[in-house]
Parts: sequence; C-alpha cells; structure tokens
Amino acid sequence: MGTPILFQPGQKYGFYNVNDGVHDLSTVDWTKEVLKKKASHTFVLGHVPAFSALTSDFGEHPKSFASKENRDEFIKLLVENNVDAYFAGHKHIIYAQVENGTKFFTVGEGRASLYGPITGGYGINMGEGPDYKGVTSDSEFDHGGWASGYHYNLHFPAGALSIFAYMIVTVDGDEVSYELVVPHSFEVKYVKGNDGISPEAVAIVANRTPYERTFKGLTFLMPFSANGYEVSGTYVDWGRNVKPAKKPPKILEVKKINDYMVKVRVEVTVPGADSVDVMVKTK
Repeated sequence: MGTPILFQPGQKYGFYNVNDGVHDLSTVDWTKEVLKKKASHTFVLGHVPAFSALTSDFGEHPKSFASKENRDEFIKLLVENNVDAYFAGHKHIIYAQVENGTKFFTVGEGRASLYGPITGGYGINMGEGPDYKGVTSDSEFDHGGWASGYHYNLHFPAGALSIFAYMIVTVDGDEVSYELVVPHSFEVKYVKGNDGISPEAVAIVANRTPYERTFKGLTFLMPFSANGYEVSGTYVDWGRNVKPAKKPPKILEVKKINDYMVKVRVEVTVPGADSVDVMVKTK
C-alpha cells in the first residue's frame, strides 16, 4: 500500500471535518466501493451531519464539510447509490431532511447540553413522525426557538427538536420505518421469580409511546424443566379489569446455561400507552 493522499482545503472532493482538519481520500474510494455492493437496504453513519439544521442550507455554519461543494458531492454519492438514510450527531438537536429519496438525520441529543428550548414540528409532537416532504416554517405549529448559549443566534427550522431522544429504525422486508423515542419510553420490571429457582416468573413490560411495539428480547432466568415452559400475558383495561393480552406472548428460544438453569427468551407485543404482564411457568 502506498502513502494515502490527504484531502487538503481547496481540493474538490473528500470527506472533511474541521474538527480534525483532514480525511484521507482512500477512505472516499473505499466508501464508493462499499456502496456499489448489492444490499436490500443501506444505511450510513457519520459524526457530522450533511445539513447544518441551524441554517436553511450550508449557510453560516459550515462545520460539517470544508465547503458547500464538498458537502454536495457527499450527498450526491449517497443519493446515487440509493442509500436509505444517513445518520449523524454532532449538533445537539434532532433534525430530518430528505434529498431525492435519501433521508438525512441529525440525532444529536444523546447526553450533552441542548442547543435550545424544547421545540418541534406539529407532526412530531402529535406522534406522526417528521414531515420529510420539505423544510418549512409554520408559525402556528412550529414554534421554533433561539439557540441558547450558542455562538450563533440562529433560528431552529420547522421540525427541529431540542429534546433528549433516540431513534428506532425498523426494517421489514422492503419497508423501513423511523421512530423518534424519548428516554424511559420502555420499561421492564420483574416482580416475581426470574432467579433461576422459582418455577414461575412475572415481568411487567410498559410502553409509553403512542405506537404498538413488539419486543423480542424479553428474557427470564428459569430453572431447568425437562417438560418445557409456557407463557401467558395479561393487561389491565381502563375499567381496571384484568384481561388476556390482545396478542399473546410467545417463547422464541430456550437456552441452557447449565444443568440447573436456562434463559427463556419471549416475544411480547405491547399496545401504545399500555403495559402487559408476562408470566413464564415451568410445565
């Protein structure tokens, strides 16, 4: 291998980030080759976003790339290779924009201080997800805000959110969905057993989002049973009546730990804004 050629300011192409000054062009060539490979879906993750989300375009905040031209070539590379979505952080807001079918997400609300007050588009706050048709400003629904303590007094675009959140990406065949979720939206609390000794274990699975969610990683530590295990689910309706779960949970896997204990993995579907009690018993 020869010495990699480093991207220098003024060159036309290359992934560039002013935080480290240079990226070598061999990385660009490698990325081009990877994107040519056949795949049902392709997602790209990077640190810096392709869109500032603090200006209407490249604007006054060009920290992601050396130039707007450099940024546009990066976008072109992803779009021409049918990339489903590009995920980035760096900026402490939530933002989404679409270019020719490729979605560009800024999900930068992990733990650092937020860039502004709680903001967001009507669609997101109503649980309908971001509007990918474009970036607009609607004063009736998109209240916006000014970046507090940031060195630019820039207005948040419609749809930008200044909240702590993360995103769940679900791939189901040809369909891909993106769901923005705030922390503590899901909770599992074991209220009985789950100690590898008791023949019965119960977990309460809570879903505080407005969407029905299916969890496939709920696990129970159970004593070994040669006869196997059974699972059931109940919930409490608004009249405080205990009823069977609308979609019964099912056992996906029983994994032996030793001669005495196993892990039982269960799938459970929990309606939006509801909880299901899941019980696993030895037979």
